[in-house]
Amino acid sequence: MKENLPTSGDLLLTQLSALANPHRLRIVAALHGGGRRYVSQLAREIGISRPLLHLHLAK
Repeated sequence: MKENLPTSGDLLLTQLSALANPHRLRIVAALHGGGRRYVSQLAREIGISRPLLHLHLAK
């Protein structure tokens, strides 16, 4: 029996859909520069609340 494994297209769609949200795109852009940041520091940097940042990081 053949397993239903995700195709590379499915994986790409999942990854790109995560970046469709403007907040998540800004989070990724801010983290792309490297270095460690505290959640509160990152939230201030991109202009969102810590709870909202936690929500988007969980996705």
